[in-house]
Amino acid sequence: MRKTLYMVVALYFLCAGRVDAATETMALIAPGEAAPVIVIGKNASEAERYAADEMSVHLELITGRRIEILHDQQKSIDNVKVIALGQSKLTDDESIAELNVEQYVIDIQPQRLVIVGGRRPASPGRPARDSGTLYGVYEFLESLGVRWYRPEPWGAHIPKMTEIKLPEGKTISSIPPFQTRSTMGGGMSYSREETRKDIELAQIWAVRNRTNSGYGSPSIGVRFGGMEQHETGRHNWPYLIPASEYFEEHPEYFALVDGERVPYDHCVGNPEVQRIFAKKLIARAKANPELSSLSVEPSDARGGACQCDLCLALDEPRNPRAGGRVSNRVSRLGNLVAQMVAQEAPWLEVQWLAYSNHTAAPSNVDKLQPNAQIMLCPINGWDDWRKPLLDKSNRHNALFVQMAKDWAALEPAGLTTFLYYNGYGWPGPLPITRTLADRMRNYRELGIRGHYLPAAVSWGPAGLDFYMYTRLVWNPDLDIDAELDLYYQNYYGDAAQPMKAYHERLMMALKDNPYHVFSGGRGMHMLFTPKLVKELGGYMDKAQALVMGKSLYERRLYGVWAGYDFSRRISELLALKKRTGTVSVKVSEDKQSELPPDLARPAFVGGGSYYQSAEAEEAYRDLVRWMRSVNQDDPVFDMKNKPQDDAAEIIYAKRGQNFGAPFLHYLPSDVLIGLHQSMREEDLLKDF
Repeated sequence: MRKTLYMVVALYFLCAGRVDAATETMALIAPGEAAPVIVIGKNASEAERYAADEMSVHLELITGRRIEILHDQQKSIDNVKVIALGQSKLTDDESIAELNVEQYVIDIQPQRLVIVGGRRPASPGRPARDSGTLYGVYEFLESLGVRWYRPEPWGAHIPKMTEIKLPEGKTISSIPPFQTRSTMGGGMSYSREETRKDIELAQIWAVRNRTNSGYGSPSIGVRFGGMEQHETGRHNWPYLIPASEYFEEHPEYFALVDGERVPYDHCVGNPEVQRIFAKKLIARAKANPELSSLSVEPSDARGGACQCDLCLALDEPRNPRAGGRVSNRVSRLGNLVAQMVAQEAPWLEVQWLAYSNHTAAPSNVDKLQPNAQIMLCPINGWDDWRKPLLDKSNRHNALFVQMAKDWAALEPAGLTTFLYYNGYGWPGPLPITRTLADRMRNYRELGIRGHYLPAAVSWGPAGLDFYMYTRLVWNPDLDIDAELDLYYQNYYGDAAQPMKAYHERLMMALKDNPYHVFSGGRGMHMLFTPKLVKELGGYMDKAQALVMGKSLYERRLYGVWAGYDFSRRISELLALKKRTGTVSVKVSEDKQSELPPDLARPAFVGGGSYYQSAEAEEAYRDLVRWMRSVNQDDPVFDMKNKPQDDAAEIIYAKRGQNFGAPFLHYLPSDVLIGLHQSMREEDLLKDF
């Protein structure tokens, strides 16, 4: 639809920040008038030049008018409308000295549109950044209706207009509530094979939606205005003192277990180990002083194996809190290392996780060092994605809230989160947008200052929720209903109505689901009862009929349909298991599950029962083959398109290791033996 834009832009800017009273309008682009020119400083930064390119390209896509880019000393611009971007002679009168690096001014004058943002020079612990102008350009383009729903060109929504009128006045954006907003770790997926072009598209998509880390290397981030540099969540002990380098000569650096030194964990009560940890962090900080934080986190799911007197002394008094078995040891170590680091690299924050067996805050630390940063990990039983965070009747969310408050009381330099909502355990639909909106508002109130979201994104089934994450981490106060309605209309076109019904029904089903849904989407399979699948299938059939022959919308719908069909197949697998299986008791922790070798992995939840079914196991294998078959053109599921050597796949599965996709580590155990639930499957599958 071609239209004149005025009222929408006026309302947008009135809601976006502080706006001077505007009684006049400026026609930025009008039929019969010369197109405006973009003007940047002669010595514009790389990010300001990139902002000009983005503005020029998108305005041409919107209006069909070519928009030239000039610098402020090229030629007279007296008789033409100007879009002045970044610091230049044309923006000298804008007061930007006090702006945060991610803030910007949008000043609409009678003949000029000015967008200029804050800058931050490099200093120890703070990388150079000048992303404000670029963010202002993206905010302006969004006010025109532009959206970047997916990284590929076909995932963008670009409205068509012949005229753009803007209300005169000045807007100053607010400071983003979260200092770090990470996503994807630099690519479009985690397991799927990526080309260089895929990675670049993902990086551009991420910055257009204003995430500020996870683009890859810092050099890549320069054109995006720089990036926040944190060593996010790295399990660093084995990298600081690797067994391959130290174990032979210094076994005393490693854990004492049943009277013997073992290479898989460390003796962190050893003062020399503490000094080496600090020395390694200091050396890295001095080599790259723009790094904001480095990790002193244990190996994954370890960190408490050593039984020597020095390590046991770090534990005392023992932590009584759930999930805090080795919190005292890890936090005492972190505090000691942070104290040593502060003497030579006072700008560096030393980070460790509230995770696994050290999730709860310690009971033997009264106050953390001023340079200690804690990353909260709402994994497994510390979060339930069905319910609001402050729902006191939900013990899982109540655990997280109390844990966050306990850590905050120790006065760390900052709290961040390592978000696990992405589907590392479930590659199907993740209808958590409304839950995520609740989370972001409450995370802010808890004093959490940043978020890291790892990769493992099945773009087809979960694209809506991944996009909405970027919107909410930028603005937790987003009008979620309005933004969702825009998504349904823009992304699905004529299929907007049935697809709105599809997504909203999924979100309601999650809210009403009687069984918890933990990190990585684990537990989602119980949502898809035959009754719900039938209802969702009706919406999907209507949507497919409405976009038939319309290639853009057919392509956008394809991945969402694949996510629905995956869930339908899971539902049928569960019904098949109930119909053909025999009731078996779940195995205990120290035994392998009773699945065949190519599906087996160590059990970690005992109790309850499950239906053991050879027919269901074969249906699961068929499901994985089908997933690979629909995963060729688009990254529908975050998995390798082809299995590796079959023998190797069986070996990896036996070890419980990721092979070709994170969810292949969990999914077979969850759907075939209900491993995430300590319940009788006769009760769990009553609706199947």
